[in-house]
Amino acid sequence: MGVRGKSGLCADRLQHLREVIEQDIATGLYTGATIGVSRHGETGLLEAFGNYSSKDDRQVSTDSVFSLFSLTKAFTNVLILRAVERGQLALTTKVVEIIPEFAGLPREHIRLEHLLTHRTGLPSVFAPVPGMPIDRLDVMIEAICKHVHGQEEPGGRVAYSPCVAHALMGEMLRRTDPAGRSYREIVHQDLFEPLGMTSSGIGVRPHLQPRHIVPEFPAVFSAIHPSSRAPGENGAFEDPHAEMPWGGGGSRGAARATPPTGFSGPGPGAGPGCPPPPISGWASRCAARRSASTSSAPWPPPALSAITARAARWYGSIRNWT
Repeated sequence: MGVRGKSGLCADRLQHLREVIEQDIATGLYTGATIGVSRHGETGLLEAFGNYSSKDDRQVSTDSVFSLFSLTKAFTNVLILRAVERGQLALTTKVVEIIPEFAGLPREHIRLEHLLTHRTGLPSVFAPVPGMPIDRLDVMIEAICKHVHGQEEPGGRVAYSPCVAHALMGEMLRRTDPAGRSYREIVHQDLFEPLGMTSSGIGVRPHLQPRHIVPEFPAVFSAIHPSSRAPGENGAFEDPHAEMPWGGGGSRGAARATPPTGFSGPGPGAGPGCPPPPISGWASRCAARRSASTSSAPWPPPALSAITARAARWYGSIRNWT
């Protein structure tokens, strides 16, 4: 099976991941990918495959920068939960308390917890107005308040929100920030910079543009993502100034494992750059339980290898999205 030392990484299963990606590229499911697999500080797989796109035959490298689409939501979620720990917001805070122009029934009953769990009662839309530019957060918030109204009381049915919920959370972060910073500045200064994420950005920053893989969308994908500054139906994903808390992030696709330095702004009793005690204590307990139960098991488990292989094929429905 080829299990490695303390990490438990299994060479056979990692090789299976390589073969799945290579097969997918050969059959045209997508044109390129990067993948990184690490465990217990050991990197067992860090490789790049294929080309940038059907229109760009440059070879993908481990330094290539991908549009993150809705993975950007994770950055917004982390910063929202940190704002809760700091007392800037509460899970019970109503959106209308921070964004008064969001008033109106039943949406004015929406709380932060509803945004995080996709139980807002709002319609599931890619833009407040079909075809409008989505690159500017201020314009999006104005359009959401004017055009996106509640269909039912919040807190009930789960309905995925492509953009509205995280646009609202990004604006709530901005309006409650003690330093009065923009959403982009908050993400860069409080998340990317402390963690050494120099190949990540909100909007395709100028120094990332030469490495950025411009995403290709299949014809069956009807939504467009225009920008007020960058040309094309999906120009928002090439705009260096785009500020989209729901889908505007970009990052290197895979990286070698390095110890994180934590978030800026310590909680009580924490050193500079460390996450607050509620997060670090919870993470330590989870890690201890997981380590006790899985430290001797080969990694990745067979089921996870199979799921990863299927996921790679599923993500191929949008070319170059890895």
